[in-house]
Amino acid sequence: MIKLFISSKARDCKACETARKYLKFNHFKYKEIDIVKNRDEANKMFKKTSQLILPQLEIAGEMVIGFNLNRIAEILNNLIEEKSK
Repeated sequence: MIKLFISSKARDCKACETARKYLKFNHFKYKEIDIVKNRDEANKMFKKTSQLILPQLEIAGEMVIGFNLNRIAEILNNLIEEKSK
């Protein structure tokens, strides 16, 4: 499961919206986590990255800060390759 960390206070976050659209368009199952409403998950995210930049994605334990399409694709491709072995 992919975790997409966003903030309800950052309503004009274009990168957050792009990440959401990318995941939906490619039919990836994900859980959207609002760091304002879910402080426990926000703390876990911050401990892993020491960053408050949004969005952040957690994919198979790997953190991606911002909407970094190349890094997201790399992680997802690695997962697909591992599953096909």
